[in-house]
Amino acid sequence: MSVLTQRKMTRHDVTCFDASRKGLTVQCSPDTSKGTTITQTTVEKENSPPAEICSARDSSPSPAIVAHLQIELDTQHQKTKTYERHYRSERKRASRKDNAAACLQEQLHSLQASASNIAAGAQVAEAQLADTLQCVNRLKVRNETLTKRNHALTMRAAKHHVIEKTRIHSTEATTNSFALKEKGIFTDTSRAMVRNMVATLDVPIWSVNATINAVAEALSVEITGSVSGHSIRRIVAEGGVAAEAQLVDEMNIAKGVTLSGDATSHKNINYQSHHVTYSMPDGHAATRFAGILHEVNHKSETQLQGWKSRITDMYDTYNDVVGGTASALDVRDFPSKREVRGERALATLPPDGVVHLLWEMTESLVNEAGGIDGWDRLGVDEQQRCYSNAHHNLLAQIGQEQFDSLPQSKKDDIDFFVWAGCCMHKELNAAKGGNSRMRAWWIDNSVEGPVLLMNKDNVAASSAGSSTAKQHAIQVSTGGAQKVLELAGAVFRHKDDKKGQQDSLCYYFEVELGYRIQWPDTSNTRYHSVKVVLKAIGSEGLWPQL
Repeated sequence: MSVLTQRKMTRHDVTCFDASRKGLTVQCSPDTSKGTTITQTTVEKENSPPAEICSARDSSPSPAIVAHLQIELDTQHQKTKTYERHYRSERKRASRKDNAAACLQEQLHSLQASASNIAAGAQVAEAQLADTLQCVNRLKVRNETLTKRNHALTMRAAKHHVIEKTRIHSTEATTNSFALKEKGIFTDTSRAMVRNMVATLDVPIWSVNATINAVAEALSVEITGSVSGHSIRRIVAEGGVAAEAQLVDEMNIAKGVTLSGDATSHKNINYQSHHVTYSMPDGHAATRFAGILHEVNHKSETQLQGWKSRITDMYDTYNDVVGGTASALDVRDFPSKREVRGERALATLPPDGVVHLLWEMTESLVNEAGGIDGWDRLGVDEQQRCYSNAHHNLLAQIGQEQFDSLPQSKKDDIDFFVWAGCCMHKELNAAKGGNSRMRAWWIDNSVEGPVLLMNKDNVAASSAGSSTAKQHAIQVSTGGAQKVLELAGAVFRHKDDKKGQQDSLCYYFEVELGYRIQWPDTSNTRYHSVKVVLKAIGSEGLWPQL
């Protein structure tokens, strides 16, 4: 091995070369012209060149020695560069570790600050809860005061009613007039009269004033004022708002609610009607009309969405009418969801319990995202979505726990739900199923069924058409009592009143039976019409006449 320390070496810098038994020692003087110095080189014996290369102490080194030294020098340069690269790599690695440690320290500080904020929020929530309890106590006291005042006002109103009734009788004796407005505002009596005329009696808007004056003239009552078409529309709209608010108020106290609907189409537009039937706490049943909506189709999913939209609109109207949050109702209470029950249960928990649950929920969200770094990489919208879903699941879980703690009778009462489909479709399917089973029995027992009653096109196709057309004509053609009754309906009561023999049939029955009988509307409808014809033939004794 050899050790070489130099700045820059040339062949002219060598001043001394000494060979010994253990190795070679080279001493070099500085070259002031080139600014280089070779301080010392020690070459072990095993790496030394042959002795015959250097013959004397003061002789110049041979080219072989210089080349050997140059190789050693290049090797040391390469090692120096390698060490420098390793040194720079280690510095970069150490710098990254320091940055990572600083980032973790910053996140630790942030988490500590968040924990402090949560603790402060818990204290604020506890203070707010105490304030709320105090407010509840004050409201109880105020409620008792208002109850006493209400009783006093009720007694005063009863006395006032007697006095007002006496005054009205005395006024009617002296004058006979009716004012639509009082201080420029339509009275409640006038509004109710206008709504009844338009909504119940189908009086056109432009005829309301004339109708009021005509009735007043017949009763010898003088009418003061008039109502414009704009005011009539506003009054009717107010009635609709009041009806929705009344419907929501009654459903809120009802013991049970039944939703029903029916649909029809007119000029390719679907109309869906909604009705609500419920039982009141006193046992009285009431049915209310909930409006008509336009829907894109007649599917059950669309009808369900229509009901959801209608109920949400009614609850919004009720909350706008009553005003404030104390009397407001939550639309989610209508189907009795677990989420609402969990939200109410969470509001009754102590602040420490709420903080603990929210902390566990947040920790679970961060772990599912892959830690703090994974959570930070999520967008704001994605974080909000994840938090909303987790909050919903937390409320549902708490609500389910509260529901499970209830008695079985209470749970059965809450979850009681009955679904009923369209009765017309059920009866239609029953009639069609019975007819199909009867035709199948004819085939299974080799009984010749009724003759097929084909129309003109199917007769032509079955007699002169191809085998495919003939087979199709036979398959689409039917026979039997159902087909006979449909054809009779097309003759005796056509859906187009300008066609058919409906008048002739009525005259015929009037002569034969002494009264008129109209054929059931089998040409215009499908539901029940065939059964109605069979019932009429059997009960009225029409079969012998036909």
